[in-house]
Amino acid sequence: SVPVAPKRVVVLDTAELDSALTLGVKPVGATHADVDSGFLSYLPEDQVAGIKDVGAMTTPNLESIAALKPDLILTSKVRHGDAYDELKKIAPTVMTENTGFTWKENFQTHA
Repeated sequence: SVPVAPKRVVVLDTAELDSALTLGVKPVGATHADVDSGFLSYLPEDQVAGIKDVGAMTTPNLESIAALKPDLILTSKVRHGDAYDELKKIAPTVMTENTGFTWKENFQTHA
């Protein structure tokens, strides 16, 4: 079951990273988009400092995720639906249906 106040969150997409930071939750791990700097440049460096990179958004590294001992994983079915069974073995995993235009509904789910 999903913890009420998760302490060790891993996010596997930029929308989930945005939601977590907006909600005041600094993830212990996050995937990176296909940009040189890792995390997107609009995010304040002090907010993303110390977040462990767990691989590319399209191919997250399950071993890196498991090593962080998360108590919650956030992602979407459109990105990682095929990895749900592996992810839920690591930690409770919450997936939104889609990304992008559904960001308001997704934010509510993440919260």
